[in-house]
Amino acid sequence: MSKPDSLDLIQYQAAKYVARVYSGDLSATEEQTIRDWCAADPKHQNEFDHMIDVWDTSRELYEETEAKLQVRGYKVAFSIAASAMITLAVILSILLPGSVFKKQGEIAAEIPNAQPQQIVAANRVADNYKTRIGEVRNVMLPDGSLVELNTNTEIRLDFNDSVRKVILVQGEAFFAVAKNPSKVFMIDTGERTIRVIGTQFNVRKQSQSLQIAVKEGLVAVHPTSEQHIAFEHKSDDILLTAGTIGAFSGEGQLISRDQSDKVDRLQSWRFGLFRFDNESMETVVAELNRYQPKHIILLDDEVKSLRISGVYSLTDQDSLFKALEQVLPIRVTTHSQQILIEAKKS
Repeated sequence: MSKPDSLDLIQYQAAKYVARVYSGDLSATEEQTIRDWCAADPKHQNEFDHMIDVWDTSRELYEETEAKLQVRGYKVAFSIAASAMITLAVILSILLPGSVFKKQGEIAAEIPNAQPQQIVAANRVADNYKTRIGEVRNVMLPDGSLVELNTNTEIRLDFNDSVRKVILVQGEAFFAVAKNPSKVFMIDTGERTIRVIGTQFNVRKQSQSLQIAVKEGLVAVHPTSEQHIAFEHKSDDILLTAGTIGAFSGEGQLISRDQSDKVDRLQSWRFGLFRFDNESMETVVAELNRYQPKHIILLDDEVKSLRISGVYSLTDQDSLFKALEQVLPIRVTTHSQQILIEAKKS
């Protein structure tokens, strides 16, 4: 047997990490290890994203087969760990030299976290991009900036000779802004204006509030939506440096510095993950409701105050609900239009 090349080893490692993500018991330490590995090399990130695609495809095929068996009167039940090993075997079995995943990886090399089916659309010049509930999309803007749109998000472009302007209509997005010393990059959130030259940051617009988490560079937040195309900062700008989180609302603002770990946690959605650290069920459910059409309702006040920590997959909420039932005194009932969570009766 010939010795595997470096890409084979990268694909193998990516497959192992994806299996851990979908196992349901990923620790915070393991999550950070995966983040560091993906950030170390664009090839790592590309192969990790491709393995996520393969996993989802394999899971869909398994679910289709399971449904057919159940119609015939059979009962199919696999543990999460067993399913992980089966899908990992499928992933590794298709990692052959010259595979479609390698070819797509070459195309996607310049688009971090881009999914193969999104490559063509990502390079199209357009003035409006949006995602459905539960959808995450990667977009390359005409200036070379990269934007990752979270669930139920909409942005509009207004690029001209003097400014690169993006209007954040709603939702959440991560921006990796291409440097252009002659043209400022501006985000209009309706209430405030964000100005940068070249940096990476996450913006979340929700109701009357705005949250900005800066991963790299410097972000200037102006208290109004007026257009200001100069690079010089104004006296009433709020300057946010790397590792800083700014929360703004009609009631005021809160600036938290030296929060690099939290900045990373706020971007877990980019990796297809839910991340909760001792959060109340009320907070967890509010976040879950952003990603799926069935509305989740907490029926009991005592359930709202229950607290939960963990890392879960965005694409496998059924496993999340099962896990919650195992660790909390709750019962989850799924209906056609809603999901009800109540205290488990003794």
